[in-house]
Amino acid sequence: MNHLGKNEEQVVESKKKKALYESINKREGIDLRKSRTELSAIKNKQKEEQAKAQGLNPNKIADYTTDNMFSEKFGKLKKACVLFSYGRINDAFDEIARAAKIVQEQKIINKEKQEVL
Repeated sequence: MNHLGKNEEQVVESKKKKALYESINKREGIDLRKSRTELSAIKNKQKEEQAKAQGLNPNKIADYTTDNMFSEKFGKLKKACVLFSYGRINDAFDEIARAAKIVQEQKIINKEKQEVL
């Protein structure tokens, strides 16, 4: 028979499981990081190719997609509402100004898309 008690066996088993999960997470973490960097490199190449096809400078293309711009814009507006409710009016107007810049960028992108069509 085993000389360890039930509680001690459970502790040993939990330590083994924890070590196993940590090693799995480390391996997955490395693979995920590699795949993310590869994916971002592929996306950057596609953006550059699209810019060259449209005759635009690839360095000046916005990194945002319209969905990201939309969510960022409303995130800034929500932050402005919260700041305003706490009485930080100047900070709220700064956030509104940042959201307005995003709106201007969206209008420019939409105008460029309409010109291409």
